[in-house]
Amino acid sequence: MRQTITKLLMAFFVAASLAGCASGPTPQDIANADYGTPVEKESTDAQLKSYFEGHLKDPYSAQYEFGVPEKGYMISSSFEGRQLYAGYIVTARVNAKNSYGGYVGMQTYQFLFQNGRLVRGNHLSPSGLANRLF
Repeated sequence: MRQTITKLLMAFFVAASLAGCASGPTPQDIANADYGTPVEKESTDAQLKSYFEGHLKDPYSAQYEFGVPEKGYMISSSFEGRQLYAGYIVTARVNAKNSYGGYVGMQTYQFLFQNGRLVRGNHLSPSGLANRLF
């Protein structure tokens, strides 16, 4: 049993090490990326509200602060091959009630739109780490 656990741990560390070696996009890849067509703030705000209405415990209590769409890109994790996703990024801050009826405080998110569609989303931790939503 102990030998099996040791082998599993070694396999995990080898896989994690190899995933960390995945190279990301080059500056040329970023410059040549297809960012799609620009999006209107009204459209992004409506799509984001719709997204949150489907994911919050009490969507009617939500307080939103949506930023202006800016041309940008996101890079996926090393486990996903560090792929480049280009488009227009909107930063959103949301405060909503939890199951106990109390507000949880402003949470920060970043969303990527390409050709008017919401394609990726991240929740940003207070330390700045991005946790992928979809």
